[in-house]
Amino acid sequence: MTFNDLLLACILLLACVSVHAADVVDANDPVTGPGGNSTVKAERKRAAHRRRRIIMNNDGNDVRNLVDSLPRTRDEFLRQRTSPLVGSHVDAIFYCTG
Repeated sequence: MTFNDLLLACILLLACVSVHAADVVDANDPVTGPGGNSTVKAERKRAAHRRRRIIMNNDGNDVRNLVDSLPRTRDEFLRQRTSPLVGSHVDAIFYCTG
């Protein structure tokens, strides 16, 4: 695995983590903590308990088994296992970096 391959995997992982970081409630935060904005709390609670149809587990082999003839770009990386999920019933992706 090259540095660029590892970098792409880290970027994808961080993108997934940052989406879920919005669901974290900080007790010291005046908006989300105790006594904070009840609208924000209600929205977070609804998001946490929303129905998830399918969670896709990407085992990360798209990074390990790169085809030499394909360009090593972000778009090509996403095309292999992520972009085809747009419009599907997949609501979340678990990504394993190996």
